[in-house]
Amino acid sequence: MRLFKIGGSEGSRNIAKERLKLMLIQDRIEVSPGFMEELREAVLSSVGKYLDVDREKAQLSLELGEKLGQLVATIPVKRVKRKAEHD
Repeated sequence: MRLFKIGGSEGSRNIAKERLKLMLIQDRIEVSPGFMEELREAVLSSVGKYLDVDREKAQLSLELGEKLGQLVATIPVKRVKRKAEHD
């Protein structure tokens, strides 16, 4: 019986790797975590006017290519709001 698992699971390793990549990208383009949270809230507020979304599961990231960056949003949609709901 093993009491301690050395090296962690593959899932936690991938999560840590993705977090590190995000931190490195933020450093390269000089974006603070606070800015990313403000941007996330602004995007979710805008989208939330038209769609009922799962804010807890929503993810926003900045990806940096050779010359340009891109904002990538994965926002689970529960339903589309009717026109009267977003006016």
